[in-house]
Amino acid sequence: MSVALFGLTINGNEENTYIPLATEEVFNKIWLPAAREHQLQWISAFGAGHSYTREDIAGILEELGRLSGIIEKMKKEDEVLLRIKTLHDFLKKLEHEEGTIEFSIG
Repeated sequence: MSVALFGLTINGNEENTYIPLATEEVFNKIWLPAAREHQLQWISAFGAGHSYTREDIAGILEELGRLSGIIEKMKKEDEVLLRIKTLHDFLKKLEHEEGTIEFSIG
């Protein structure tokens, strides 16, 4: 299993989007402990799978920035940092789309 962004819908139109974030093992070993220790609620919920909307993007982006700093201090998780950056950049672009936005991460 893995954790990914999927199921993107913009203004009722489904987009074929899949952004892998981590294998379940990497998510449970690196992402989740860091998120729990630093009380990153959005990221902690990724493993269980949830749907999100435009209104959630700012909070997720803020936590992704915090998570990046935490992972950088570990000094050995370049692939994790790359996945965080990919998600951050995608959500930053998505934030500027017009209309309703829905997506899932899980």
